[in-house]
Amino acid sequence: MESLRRPEVLGANVTVPYKETVLPFLDELDPLAREVGAVNTIVRQGDRLVAIIPMLRASYMRSARTAASIPGQASGVAGSRGCGASGKLCPS
Repeated sequence: MESLRRPEVLGANVTVPYKETVLPFLDELDPLAREVGAVNTIVRQGDRLVAIIPMLRASYMRSARTAASIPGQASGVAGSRGCGASGKLCPS
């Protein structure tokens, strides 16, 4: 993890099974990452390692727009880990 703090490193992708176990080694969690309890992207901001979930953020925003544009419709994300575990964050 310390090698991610080198100036030439911009960030890293996190895959299963490390999406949850990497959390204690990070300096900051995006609010969605904190809520979900898992991450898929680490970005270096200065000397800090910050966890984000860009795919979830995009999916959530797209779901919110779609659900809002179709009266009586709801949307969600299904799954048991990572972004899938975040279904409770999607509008209904």
